Amino acid sequence: MRKIGILIDNNSWLLKYKRELTNKIKSLQCKVELFKNHKSVKKCDILFILGCKKILKNKLLKKNKLNLVIHESELPKGKGMSPVSNQLLTGKKKIICTMFIATERVDSGPIILRDKFVIGKLDLYEDWREKQAKTTIRMCSRLLKTKKINFQVQKGRPTFFSKLVKEKFKIDPKKTILSQIHKLQAADFKKFRPYFKFKKKIFYIHNE
Repeated sequence: MRKIGILIDNNSWLLKYKRELTNKIKSLQCKVELFKNHKSVKKCDILFILGCKKILKNKLLKKNKLNLVIHESELPKGKGMSPVSNQLLTGKKKIICTMFIATERVDSGPIILRDKFVIGKLDLYEDWREKQAKTTIRMCSRLLKTKKINFQVQKGRPTFFSKLVKEKFKIDPKKTILSQIHKLQAADFKKFRPYFKFKKKIFYIHNE
C-alpha cells in the first residue's frame, strides 16, 4: 500500500478541505498522513506539497520518491504567490492548474498534468476557493490513479506575479462597480478589503 503525505505548512484555507482530501486518498487504497511542518515530514512514496509558503530543500525532497506541487497558473507563466487573485485582478476567469515535480527553484519543476476551474460572474473569495479545492482534490486523485507517470520540462519564457498589496483593491468611485467587480472577486476580505477614497476619507467595502 502506497504511503501518501500531504504538507500544508501554514494556516492555509485548504485545511478546511483536509478531511475531504484525505478520505479521497484513502478510498484509492493508500495510507495518508497530513504534515503541518516541513520538519515533521516522514518518508513517503508521494508527498503532495499544497498551499506551502516555504521552498523545500533537497535534503527533504530526497526523502520521498515523488514530491508534487499544484500551482494555479499555466506554468511557466504566472509563477509566484497568490496566482488566482492576481489573475482575477486582470479579469481572467478560467484558471489553469499545473501539477509539477518540486525542486529547490520556485515553480520550475517538470509538469505532470494540468486541470482547470472557471470562476463565475458572482463568485467571491470563498466560492472560488471551494472550486480551487475541488480541483486540487481531483488532480491528486487523477495522479494516484495514473499507472505510468509522464512529465515534460517547462517550456517558454516565465512570468512572475507580484505580491498582493492593498492598493490593488482600490475602487475608483468615478467608475461603476460592475466595471471593477473583479477587484471584489479577487479580495480576501479578511486581508484586503476593497476601499475607495472620497473627499479625503477612506470607505471600506464589506461583504455579507
